[in-house]
Amino acid sequence: MGRTPVLQPSSHAVRPGLTCLIGPSGAGKSSLLGILAGRKSRGRIEGSVSLGGVAVGAAARRLRIGYVTQDDVLNYYYYYYYYYYYYYYERRGG
Repeated sequence: MGRTPVLQPSSHAVRPGLTCLIGPSGAGKSSLLGILAGRKSRGRIEGSVSLGGVAVGAAARRLRIGYVTQDDVLNYYYYYYYYYYYYYYERRGG
């Protein structure tokens, strides 16, 4: 079985707050988010992810980085504040 890179090497900085990642289907958005949040466990991951200029492992990233997946089902009657509240407090144990 050959190894095909899913993502090309890159270097980016993301500031605290809301960040949106958009792109066409199959572009690697979910793979990138999974790696950044420390939730990707399949395949070989090379490189490093830094928080505050310090390289951190997957376990530390799981505690500090979260994202809303496209397949999560939330009641659309709630305002965005409640979505953030739900993810921060309920999902992350904030």
